Amino acid sequence: MNYKQKMELINKYVDFSFKTKNRKRDFTRTQKWLISKYYNILYDNDAVLRTANSQFKAYKPKSRKEERFLKDLANVKGKRIKRIPVPVLNEKKAKVNFKDGAFIIEENNVRRIINSWGDENENPINSKTRKKLVKNITKKYDDNTLYNIQAGNFEIKGIRADKDNIERRVKQLQSQYQNHKKWLFGLVSYEFDNQLNFEEYAETQSKLKRKPKKRKPKTTKRKKKTNVKNNRGR
Repeated sequence: MNYKQKMELINKYVDFSFKTKNRKRDFTRTQKWLISKYYNILYDNDAVLRTANSQFKAYKPKSRKEERFLKDLANVKGKRIKRIPVPVLNEKKAKVNFKDGAFIIEENNVRRIINSWGDENENPINSKTRKKLVKNITKKYDDNTLYNIQAGNFEIKGIRADKDNIERRVKQLQSQYQNHKKWLFGLVSYEFDNQLNFEEYAETQSKLKRKPKKRKPKTTKRKKKTNVKNNRGR
């Protein structure tokens, strides 16, 4: 991938833009360094853009607090990043918003709300604080709300539970992993008009996250031609 292609990919997320012709040498050494730096931040193996096989909406934070929250969530760091990549089902139809410390994604009649309880320094989660932190989130939502666990910038697949069982699932993770304070981020709540809306959304989300298997091209072995000497008549 050349520098022009990298610039096209990162252009909607960064606060700089370099125009160039098709030749690689049209970028200066400093420009190449900057393009590579932010391409690696946004598109390396650990970044959300590479790990989720879905569409992304570029969202611009409205405050410093919101920016810190979303950069931590998306696992991107860098002063020149002006918009955050948000994984969605449909980039054009999805609505994103940040309100009261929670990040809200609305699409297909489903509201997906990422609620953070803090981090290991400001608001650590442990055996004493777990029930309180989980309750502070679940009490804000209706009884039919489903929850998932946010671990860093990922939701843990297959965890979805109601408010009576989600605290138990968080406890299981705490018992299983000793370093949970560094990555156990918060709860994702799902609100929906009816169960069918949610089931359709979950199925679509599951399909998008499945990475298509690369098929190896079929190769046909050609038989080597052998020169057979005709000894007749000799």
